Amino acid sequence: MGENLPFDDADAISNKGVVDIAIQLGIVGNEENEFSPKAKAATSIMKLVELQGNIDQ
Repeated sequence: MGENLPFDDADAISNKGVVDIAIQLGIVGNEENEFSPKAKAATSIMKLVELQGNIDQ
């Protein structure tokens, strides 16, 4: 699990299994071929909230 992540900087990811799960759940995407958790934090959090069904519409 997490061995073949679709990011150019995958070697720098220390917990590949967790990132792999986040990709499968649609929380983290691969729009720019880089895993940049700080830059994608807000988007990832909103996707997680939507996944949990706790977003006000």
